Amino acid sequence: MNSLLVNDKRIGAQNYLIQLSLGEYYNLIKNRLNDNEYQRKRVRNAGSIYDLLKQDLIKGCVMPPIVLAYCEKIPEDANIIDIIKDNPGGIKILDGLQRSYTIREVVWIGNLEKFRKNLGILLII
Repeated sequence: MNSLLVNDKRIGAQNYLIQLSLGEYYNLIKNRLNDNEYQRKRVRNAGSIYDLLKQDLIKGCVMPPIVLAYCEKIPEDANIIDIIKDNPGGIKILDGLQRSYTIREVVWIGNLEKFRKNLGILLII
């Protein structure tokens, strides 16, 4: 995992662009998929779109960033990667839930070991 800190001066937030593999991402959010009452559940009628994404991920396609929020206080000198690995319970998926479900399917069907491509995850703190 690699991270880059980007400060948002308008709203006073720290944003981290974190690059990680599909497997690392899935392990981070697998227990967070149903954790946001405001997110819609799995969309079933858009199957062909997500089937295409699944095939693209297996081929190593780069997809748009997924936006997460970390809902707990982070010490100023902390390493964000260590924080989210040690306490993934603070994560909420803000944008990218349907893509996260598709990543789960790729992991479940066993194609994860065929590729270790990186996926951009934008974590908003």
